[in-house]
Amino acid sequence: MKKLIKLILASAFILMISGCYLTYVPEVFDVSVYKDPDKIVYELGEELDLAGGVMEVIFDNGKTNLLQMTVTGVTTSGYDPDTLGEQTVTLVYRKIDTTFTVTVVPAVEEA
Repeated sequence: MKKLIKLILASAFILMISGCYLTYVPEVFDVSVYKDPDKIVYELGEELDLAGGVMEVIFDNGKTNLLQMTVTGVTTSGYDPDTLGEQTVTLVYRKIDTTFTVTVVPAVEEA
């Protein structure tokens, strides 16, 4: 009977440990701009376009990934298409943020 209890407890412990290992998702430790988006100068009224931008993401397990700024889960703040001048755009990915700069210039009127 004691052997059976020990076997059951050992099996439960192994299942518990292996289950934790299989479901571990690394946490984001740091995010930085690896490459600015293709477009960093905007005419007044233009929407922000992150295409071509790349973030370097460092995880708590030491691994590093390069991710497009357009990946699901990235949010932005700080850009106002109706305000002229240099603006700091904040990117947030999994609660960690980084910034890059864009410039809004007057719209060119076509003749």
